[in-house]
Amino acid sequence: LNSLEKSEKAIKTLKEALIELTKEKRERKEKKGIKNIDIKAMITGVPNVGKSTFINSIARERVTKTGNKPGVTRGKQWINLGDSINLLDTPGMLWPKFENPHIGFVLAVTGSVKDEVVDLDDLAFHLIAFLKKEYPELLIKRYDLEKEDMDSETIDIMEKMASNRGCIQRGNKVDYTRIANILIKEFRSGTLGKISLERPSDFYGKE
Repeated sequence: LNSLEKSEKAIKTLKEALIELTKEKRERKEKKGIKNIDIKAMITGVPNVGKSTFINSIARERVTKTGNKPGVTRGKQWINLGDSINLLDTPGMLWPKFENPHIGFVLAVTGSVKDEVVDLDDLAFHLIAFLKKEYPELLIKRYDLEKEDMDSETIDIMEKMASNRGCIQRGNKVDYTRIANILIKEFRSGTLGKISLERPSDFYGKE
């Protein structure tokens, strides 16, 4: 399917789902003599997960601003899909606090919170620690490491990654910020590979 056909199919599927979900409520209103009922739905989620991109793809035009940073959508925006169906695009929302530190890590490393409020060097350090445990082969392949490197301390792995990528300052000092930015950028773009930061067992326990 080309992009237009995919868009048409997505809109059709979405409209059918919204019509089905609101069937009982619309029938109750129709019995009261209320006609020309609009269906209103809200698109919501954490920042930077593609809410506006999703709306643009089904609306077949660039009706909302999109970007690779959280906070691009500054306010509420109503998008008319036709057939009396409207979608409300909203700014991303986060929990007031996180009881599980890993949740904060996941949101930060995926770009769901602004990088300006995060220590990227520290974030990259934790990402390397996670990857060497869960996806060591991706680190080895992407950053010209050796299998034996995965037994090293995380900081040593980060320094070797920096050396292999030429992230060295004057005086042969490691440029931690530069290698951190490279790692996080390649992780977020998918260049590093397919990576899942969470598993069902993290929330529902092991079987």
